[in-house]
Amino acid sequence: MNQNILLAIVVAMLSSLAFAGGATVQGSAVGKQVGDNLGKERMPLSDLRALLRAPRWLAGLGLAGLGSVLNAGALMLAPVTVVQPLGVLAVPWAVILEATTRHRRFPRIAWAAVAAALAGTVGFTVLSATNASRTAVLDPLRIVIACVVVYLAAEGLGRLGTRGRVAWRSFFWASGGAFYYGLESALIRTMRDFASQPDWIQHPLFWVMALALVAGSIRGAWMIQQAYATGKSETVVSALTVTNPVVAVLFGILVLNEGAKLTLATGLPMLAAAALAIAGVMVLSQAESQSRHV
Repeated sequence: MNQNILLAIVVAMLSSLAFAGGATVQGSAVGKQVGDNLGKERMPLSDLRALLRAPRWLAGLGLAGLGSVLNAGALMLAPVTVVQPLGVLAVPWAVILEATTRHRRFPRIAWAAVAAALAGTVGFTVLSATNASRTAVLDPLRIVIACVVVYLAAEGLGRLGTRGRVAWRSFFWASGGAFYYGLESALIRTMRDFASQPDWIQHPLFWVMALALVAGSIRGAWMIQQAYATGKSETVVSALTVTNPVVAVLFGILVLNEGAKLTLATGLPMLAAAALAIAGVMVLSQAESQSRHV
């Protein structure tokens, strides 16, 4: 299982584009199904069943599935700390797609925000790619504890999505889903490394990770649909693309020890690049939200 970081970066960028397309299409389909939903109430199962028969929603699901497959492929080729930050690029893609399909003018501040997000993401990825450890440390106790922590955090955010402040419910739902998606990416990489060990298929930890991966993916997908139902697609994409990489990168550094080669001299520029990318994403999301009311 040779690593090819350059190919992984290209595949991850294509994955972010597929995710952006899927988010745009699914967000539109869910919004049409639930209407204004002024109370930001949780989408009932009857609406979810109706979506399962909606061609537009299924098309969005297909694009999201393609994004997941491409992301998994990228994680087979490079450490999670290299691949996952590129998911931030889904925000510029989503905003551009949304503006194009709705024939809206793209404001200058939005272009500046796109440039900041791209510059920060590229900077973080380059630094991560050149400094990330290629050998993961697989500590079963650390992995299990990390899975439990992420599950508890995600469910806590889901609780806030149901009963929290109305204005923030979509953000909470999306952030809870992002915790699960970040864990999903980290577990894919962990299972890839675990498979290099002898008798890995018989090890209980592998099946614990597989169960956590499947259950978390289903639960995360459900939370994302609730986020679409209670807010705008750019809010969902922004929360996903900021929280997801943070969870996955922290898992890679703290659990898999991918940050073993990092020093203060490289860590500080990485933090600065991450802050620039996140700032660009937040400004872009705000600019897109305001443009809807112009």
